[in-house]
Amino acid sequence: MTLGNLIRRFRKERGLRQYQLADQARMRAAEISELEANKKDDTSFDKIKRLARVLGKTPNDLAGKEFSGDPQAAPRLCLLW
Repeated sequence: MTLGNLIRRFRKERGLRQYQLADQARMRAAEISELEANKKDDTSFDKIKRLARVLGKTPNDLAGKEFSGDPQAAPRLCLLW
């Protein structure tokens, strides 16, 4: 699954709308929409952490695999350090 698919799935599991997730994660609703539509897959690790917190998940959950903290471990997130 892509980052966007996972965000959408976890958001819906929590019963949140995109604008609610964006507000709680201190992001723009348009950015959530772009991520979920897989139009944007490069976002900062800080945003990944905020999304994970709001969604009740870990950054590993959003990566869709184990993440060791090494940017090469999850290249599709294009983490910005």
